[in-house]
Amino acid sequence: MQSIAVLAGPNKRSGLISHGSSVTWDLWIYDTSFSSWLLPRRGTRAFFTSHRNSLEAHISLVKRTSCSALLLSEKPLPVARHILEDWPMEQVTTPDLDFFLGEELVEVVPFPKTFEEVRNEPFYILHTSGSTGIPKPVPITYGSYGGMDSQLLLPSLGHKPTFLSYVRGKRVFFALPVFHAASLNWTIGLALFAGVICVLPPPMPLTAHLASQIFQYSQSYGAVMAPSLVVDCYNNDTYCVRMLQSLKFIVYGGGMLPEEVGDVLCHRIRLMTLMGSCETALLPHQMLDDPRDWEYISLSPCLGHIFRNDRDRLGNLTIVRQRKYESHQGVFSTFPQKEEHAMGDLFEPHPLKPGLWRFRGRADDIISFTTAEKLNPSTMESIIQANPRVKSAVIGGQGQFQASLLLEPREYPRNAAEEQTFLDQVWPSIVQANRDCPAHGRIMRGFVMLTDPAKPLPRASKDTVQRHAVFKLYVAEWGSLYERQARLNPTSKGPMVPSSAPPGKPHGNPGEADDGSVLSDKMASAIGAIVERKISAALDRFASALLAAASQLYSMSSSVSDSAPQETRSPAGGVACSEGITNGVVSAPSTLSAHAAPRDHDSKKRASGRLRQIIYDTLAENVEVDDLEDGTDLIEFRLDSLQIVSLLNAINAFIVRSEQPVDLVQIEAIYSNPTVAKLVAAVVE
Repeated sequence: MQSIAVLAGPNKRSGLISHGSSVTWDLWIYDTSFSSWLLPRRGTRAFFTSHRNSLEAHISLVKRTSCSALLLSEKPLPVARHILEDWPMEQVTTPDLDFFLGEELVEVVPFPKTFEEVRNEPFYILHTSGSTGIPKPVPITYGSYGGMDSQLLLPSLGHKPTFLSYVRGKRVFFALPVFHAASLNWTIGLALFAGVICVLPPPMPLTAHLASQIFQYSQSYGAVMAPSLVVDCYNNDTYCVRMLQSLKFIVYGGGMLPEEVGDVLCHRIRLMTLMGSCETALLPHQMLDDPRDWEYISLSPCLGHIFRNDRDRLGNLTIVRQRKYESHQGVFSTFPQKEEHAMGDLFEPHPLKPGLWRFRGRADDIISFTTAEKLNPSTMESIIQANPRVKSAVIGGQGQFQASLLLEPREYPRNAAEEQTFLDQVWPSIVQANRDCPAHGRIMRGFVMLTDPAKPLPRASKDTVQRHAVFKLYVAEWGSLYERQARLNPTSKGPMVPSSAPPGKPHGNPGEADDGSVLSDKMASAIGAIVERKISAALDRFASALLAAASQLYSMSSSVSDSAPQETRSPAGGVACSEGITNGVVSAPSTLSAHAAPRDHDSKKRASGRLRQIIYDTLAENVEVDDLEDGTDLIEFRLDSLQIVSLLNAINAFIVRSEQPVDLVQIEAIYSNPTVAKLVAAVVE
């Protein structure tokens, strides 16, 4: 049985054709003209690939699913051509959404098979998010999806009400990427089985501002949101109030919600977390009685699950095959050879209430230090990311002697002074995270670094950070961080235990302070961090003083020759206009920032050279640049949508850092100026 690949552009949504997953055409025929092409292919599996996949991922998926046709929107992404170059297929253009919402009657396609006949047949094909590498296709059977349908039966069997029974017949806003598996799994499942009216976001980036408008006008009973979006709405007074006034419940999934946010919201709105996977769809979550238990899940016993002891006294959620629960264990229709299925999610039990479990991270997120100690970073990262100035936080240290922290700011500092201010503002959140973690996992000030604006953190389709890809992308920076700390504090190169022990005396626990050498190492490590912090602050003050003195000298030397009736000169010789600068972004193309040097021919030439090199360096990370020239069309040179985002970030970082008097460029600028020469000219000249 072959597959049909569907690639949906970010600005079009054709029926279900941008959900990042797939449905069998036996169930979904939208119109007679389109069905004339599809009907001869009844029984063919359709595979919907996310437009956020890299070209490598696209090629891998279509090959592994043996795709024979590619369905495209009316304005397909440039990457479609590159997919077809590597894997030739038939091309079919799909109508847009308005066509499918027309009032004309469509042909009814009968489905005469019984559930038992198709239980183990593919219903659709999903692909994993790529958190651990190239996304993998996962054929989902009718039996797997049937496990979600059976959840509505549980209350009639004497069990607690499930989430499906709670939202039955209600209107729910799904603030999830429409190309993500959860959007397809949950929207189709809730719509078909529970009669839920699913409100989907428009085809544009889903911001807190846009979500707030949907809260206000969609009349949704509740919303399913990513934790980051919940935090963004919470941090804005207007959006937070509107969210609480408009909705009756909030469901978050795909990650952890900071406790300080959830503990406030749970007193004003029903707050809960749900989980599932490609293989299981939505798990049978029982509704909780106490709103203070918002972090915990309670799964129906009909799932036949256990929390198998893993590490750090956490339980790995595992579904064990049992014949009496066959109709509720859909995962074993997808994997008929398995007797149990481990989800790979680690939970801790409620200290007082049996049956309630709180998510604490993935089994593969555990960090092992050279001290033989381990750390689950999820809770710490969640606390740090609650800081409104932090977009993402990733804790590293695998194979090292202690933990380190990589921060992705929401607004990048433009100089050393602003970077120090940023760290000072985030440090209380790091202290809070350190307070509740084991001593060996605490983040010291010298082990914090910021991401490079030109190297944004890789993210999966559900907008979660791809940890393994982050470690690979920043391997050099992490190595330099530990090498620098080792030079500053030689005692921190290895485990904080004696290098040798007296005969007959085993090494003690590294966390105990009864060994003088252990205490000495800890003191040396702390002192080293303090000294480094003091020296760094002194150097920053010295650099700031030099910059101020230089600016004053420049102002004195230029005041005689430079005069402008409509403008006032800044100390550094820039133009201070009434529009000003907001959040480090120039407000108008004609406005220079407060520290920008006059844009003479030499400065333009230097800036052009720097930007040109940045563009080539960024491209070198993604494509072969040996044959690339200044006049080469980048789109024709196989630059796909993900690589364009990286290039866009690199150019905008240059604009901010070099204080170019232009607005930050939008993605359309790259499509309009698809060569290196044109991009440089658009920014600098």
